[in-house]
Amino acid sequence: MLPGWGVSTSFGSLMLRVIDHYWYHIGESMAIRQLLGHAGLPDFVGDIDGEAPYRPEQG
Repeated sequence: MLPGWGVSTSFGSLMLRVIDHYWYHIGESMAIRQLLGHAGLPDFVGDIDGEAPYRPEQG
């Protein structure tokens, strides 16, 4: 728990919040570059289901 951040806030949830915020701004930048006609823009996430599909734990 982190003082002043609420009852259920942990370092993990704050890290997720920062990552989501960062990806949001990358998406905004990429959209603007697309609108300006830039070509060859990189894929940041790609085919996550094909590259690393979910596999439930065997237990």
